[in-house]
Amino acid sequence: MRALKFEEITSLGGLARRMLKSFERLECPMYQPENLYRSMSVESWPGDWEGRTLLGLTLLSRATGRRAAYLDQMMKDLDNHLNSKGYLGEVLPQGEFSEQQFSGHNWLLRALIEYYHFTQADWVRERIRTILENLYMPALGAYGRYPILPDQRVYQGEASGSLTGACIGGWHTSSDTGCAYMCLDALSQAYGELDMKFLKPLLNEMVENLRRIDFVGISVQTHATLSAARGLLRIHRADGDPGALELARQLFGLYLAHGMSENYANHNWFGRPLWTEPCAIVDSWMAAMELFCLTREARYLETAHRIRFNALYFAQRSNGGFGCDECVGAENPILSAHAGAEEAFWCCSMRGAEGLSQIHRHQLLVEQDAVLLTGYGRFRAETERFSLECQGDFPLGGEITLGITPKGGAVKLGLYAPEYAGDFQVFCGERALSPTFDGGFAWVNINSPCTLRVHFSMKLREEADSSGLMRKYFLGPVMMGVKTAQPVPLEGAPHKAADGVWKIDEKTLIPLWETLDVPMDELTEEKIQVLFAK
Repeated sequence: MRALKFEEITSLGGLARRMLKSFERLECPMYQPENLYRSMSVESWPGDWEGRTLLGLTLLSRATGRRAAYLDQMMKDLDNHLNSKGYLGEVLPQGEFSEQQFSGHNWLLRALIEYYHFTQADWVRERIRTILENLYMPALGAYGRYPILPDQRVYQGEASGSLTGACIGGWHTSSDTGCAYMCLDALSQAYGELDMKFLKPLLNEMVENLRRIDFVGISVQTHATLSAARGLLRIHRADGDPGALELARQLFGLYLAHGMSENYANHNWFGRPLWTEPCAIVDSWMAAMELFCLTREARYLETAHRIRFNALYFAQRSNGGFGCDECVGAENPILSAHAGAEEAFWCCSMRGAEGLSQIHRHQLLVEQDAVLLTGYGRFRAETERFSLECQGDFPLGGEITLGITPKGGAVKLGLYAPEYAGDFQVFCGERALSPTFDGGFAWVNINSPCTLRVHFSMKLREEADSSGLMRKYFLGPVMMGVKTAQPVPLEGAPHKAADGVWKIDEKTLIPLWETLDVPMDELTEEKIQVLFAK
C-alpha cells in the first residue's frame, strides 16, 4: 500500500493548523537564508541544520500547497558553501570518517531528494550523486570497523550531541552512539527512488554490520536506530528483501520494549531515559506507519496513532516548533517539557515539520482498487480514481461523515475499525450497510456517489503501564491525564461529563495535546499526570 501524493489531499482542522504553525516557525529569521549556512552545525554536524531545515520547508510546501518563501534561494545558495569534494564540512584524511558528518548529510540528502521530487531539477540530482560518491562511497569497507564495544563509547552527552574527540577504527565518534547509521535512511531512499544502484554494496555492508550491534548494551541513540529501521524498510520496498523487513521489525520491537516512554515518546538513548526527542518521535511514527503499509498488521497502525496523538502533538509548542519532554514512567508519572530544551530549535522543530507532512499524506492509503482510511481526520482528497471528504470528531468521538465519489469504477473502501470502537455502524442515508470486518477495517463497496455516516462508541478505558505497577487512561487512541504538579490518586469510577469529557473523583481528564496554546514562558509549568497508582 502507498500513501497519497501530497497534492492529492488537503488537510483541514487541527492538523492543518499544526502544519501552518510549523511553517510559520521555519520561516522566522533563524531559518532564513542569511542564517541557514552560518549555523552551529557547520563545525560539528555538517549538513544537519541545513538539511533538516530544507527538508521541513520542502515537505510543508508540498503538504500545504504554499511554497516556502526562501526555499528555492536557499537551495541555490548551497553551492556557495560546498567544499572541494562537493559536500559540507571538512575533507578528512583518507580512511577517516566523522559519524556526525555522515549523520548530518543524511538530512541534506533527504532534503535534496524530496526537493528533486518536487521540482525535477537535474542539478539537484547531480548534487545528490556527488555527495553519495565523494562522502559516502569511500566508506565501503569501513563499517566493519565501526566501534560497537562498550568501552569504545561514551555514556554522557547533551540533547544536541557532540564529537567525543576519539577516533576509533577510522571513525570520529559521537556521544550520539550509532548516528553513523542515520544515513541508511537517505542512502536507501536514493537507491530505491532515484535508482542509484551503485549504492548497493555499501547498503549491504551497513545492514550486515547493523546486525552485530547490541543496541541496548551500548546505549545507541534511538533516533539513529529508528532512522536505520526506516532505511531497512525502504530497502525492502525497493528489492522485496524479506531479511531487511525482518530486521526492521526487530529494531522497532526493540525500541517499543526498551526505548519508548509511557506516553509513546522516546528515550534519547537506550537505557538512559533522560529526555525525549521529537526527531525520534517522528521516526517512530514513520516506521510504525510504513510497517503497517507493508504488512497490513493493525497493531502498527494503532501504535502510530498513539505516537501521533500522545507524543508528537504534546511536543509541539505554541510557536510552532518542537521540543524535548520529560520521560514518563513508574518513577515519574508527571509529563512536562524538559527544562532547557523546551524547544529543540536546532533539529526537532524541523523534523516535526516532516512528521506533520507525512501524517497529512498518510490519512488515506491506496492499493489497486482498495482505499483505506487510516483514521478520521478532517480532509479532502481528489485522485484520478475517487474524490472523498471526511468530517468528524475523531479521535475523541466516533461520529464521522464521508462524502465519496468513485471515478471510473467501484471503490473498495476500508474504514478504520479499531478494537476500542464499540457498536460500529455504517449508514448510507438512512440505510444501514453490512460491512465486512477484516484486519482492523470495515469494508464496503462504493459504486456511485454517496454520503456515508460512520458511528461507533468509545468509553474511557484503563490499561496497565509497562511496569505493571501503574495504570493509564485512554479515550480511543488518546491518552488522558490530569493537570497537576503533584501526583494525585484516582480511585472512583470514570463517568462521562460531556462529549469527549470524562471525570474521575471530579477530576477532569484531558488529552495530552492541549499544550499547543500554552505560552512558551509558561511551558515548564504545564504538568500533566499520565500514570496513576493501582
